[in-house]
Amino acid sequence: MQGVYLGGSLGLSICRTPQHPYPWVSSVTKGGAAEEAGLAPGDYLLHINNTPLLGLSVNSVATVVREADGVIEVIYWRPEGEDASLTSMLCIQRLVPKMDDILTAITCPICFEVPGIAIQCTNGHLLCLACRRRSFKCPICRTPLRTPSGIPLGGRNLLAEQLRSSLLGSATSHEAETKPKPTSETNNEPPSQQKQKKDHIICTVKY
Repeated sequence: MQGVYLGGSLGLSICRTPQHPYPWVSSVTKGGAAEEAGLAPGDYLLHINNTPLLGLSVNSVATVVREADGVIEVIYWRPEGEDASLTSMLCIQRLVPKMDDILTAITCPICFEVPGIAIQCTNGHLLCLACRRRSFKCPICRTPLRTPSGIPLGGRNLLAEQLRSSLLGSATSHEAETKPKPTSETNNEPPSQQKQKKDHIICTVKY
């Protein structure tokens, strides 16, 4: 399980396992901006400033938060909270296992990122491009990734890349390079105000 503490006045810790599609709040600092905005341990983070968090590592999520210049709009889901309807809870409970299976199948086993450029070994196991360049053998089956003369073996897996594009967007570079674009509505909303939108909750955190 990966975890990161977003310190300072934000006061929020998040974590994520490789098998889980979304990061979640592991702890909230008492009196911090996250607590004042209504976030609580156990909340699943879906979007931050219009950036989808599906499949992102906690380090990539931390980068999105730190580049937000003190204001973030968080779309989250609370599994057992009073704000979550029974219908949305059932939908997500059914969706999460399926997403787990898909993301696990296309996740790099070395860095646990969902690669924008997916490279497979000769037996079909996937790696991201960066880990493929650093590795001499497949971490799953130990098959060589290049010939003795240095010629690469295997090739790109376009199906995995298309799945990644459909789930996370069309970016082909590292997820941490995604920069959020706060809207004017985000900057004008009171920090403690929450509003219900269909099956999720939106709150604005100023820190």
